[in-house]
Amino acid sequence: MINIFNKFYSSCEYAYTKTPLYSLIYSSNRNPAYSITTDASRQCIIFVHVDVRDNIDDNILDDVISNYKKCKGNKIVVDTSLEEFVMEPYYHCVDYLVNNGVEHDDINILAGQTATSLFVNDYKIPFTTFSINTFETAYYNHLANYDLEFEFLERPEIKPRKIDRYFTSLTKNARFIRKVFHAFMVKKNYIEGSIYSFHNLGASPFNEMDLSWAKRFNLINPGISDQQWLTEVSSPYYPDDIDFVGEWNFNAEVSTTGINLTHETHAFVDMNGIKLNKVEIFDRVFLTEKTYKNFYHGLPYLSPGIPRQSAYIQQLGYRSFESLFNTPMDNTGYIGCFESYFKLIDEIMSLSLLQLEEIINSEESLNRLRHNQEVFFEQNEFKKLVNILETIVDKY
Repeated sequence: MINIFNKFYSSCEYAYTKTPLYSLIYSSNRNPAYSITTDASRQCIIFVHVDVRDNIDDNILDDVISNYKKCKGNKIVVDTSLEEFVMEPYYHCVDYLVNNGVEHDDINILAGQTATSLFVNDYKIPFTTFSINTFETAYYNHLANYDLEFEFLERPEIKPRKIDRYFTSLTKNARFIRKVFHAFMVKKNYIEGSIYSFHNLGASPFNEMDLSWAKRFNLINPGISDQQWLTEVSSPYYPDDIDFVGEWNFNAEVSTTGINLTHETHAFVDMNGIKLNKVEIFDRVFLTEKTYKNFYHGLPYLSPGIPRQSAYIQQLGYRSFESLFNTPMDNTGYIGCFESYFKLIDEIMSLSLLQLEEIINSEESLNRLRHNQEVFFEQNEFKKLVNILETIVDKY
């Protein structure tokens, strides 16, 4: 039997409701594979949740260590799955644990980057590491809020929709890939035909690297100086009120747009400025609520600029929507992938709203939407989490 220790250890900003521990606790009465305990003198798994901004206080880690030492068979799972990378708070946490008596083999890492071997290599992880798309379950938790039983969470009806705009594109934190596509939408004046936001938060303003890539993709109109361009694209667009609606919720008007542009995080490119034609980064995929909300609400979507992301989605059992259109996708490199999505967006914007409506209301499209919703309700990532815990227990 898997025993999960019921105590929340985390960095100060780590939201409890987004953690695997929360999911495990609130579905424990429906899953006989594990139980929840407050007694660390029995063999159990202790979760420690680390974000990328704040160290866990040493006094909290001391309590983790104290409970760990109550039973020879106890294991620790350091959960980093809310991001696809780790930073100093992770290293502080594991170093403190090891330096204060936690056995190396008793530490396991839960990662959000699904290319596990690359994650381990990138961040020099010496511990047994497992990967999980934690946002599939976290978004379900957000929807259910545990006021209702899992199986009774209401499913939005998927049916033909009347649309009045082409795209939904809601972006808060600016990242490199998002900035490139924002520059494209600005140049083409596609913002006017969309529900669109670009808050330009959470990152540096547009910089020389962004400028060079805008020139590479011919995203600057003739006669515009470099400084004019940087000023123009840096201006935020604020049609959505995320403080009122919440980042994880959709405004009602989203239901009357054709396609949701899901600008996922891609930290290895966004943060490191790595050359975009490096082959070994193609299989790095990180999915957040931005992707999973489409599955629940029944919306067709595109994830621009990340090679083979749609192929990975299909490996998970979901279906993507690029193939509903005529533009072929180039997944041989980032440059080709960016350009493919530029052409695909151009293709969609060349359609009348009625033509786009016919495509997204086609039986093929509706079947994909219903299929995705069904797979989302299966909550396969939660099942994977339980399997991971079984593997850890097998190490006792």
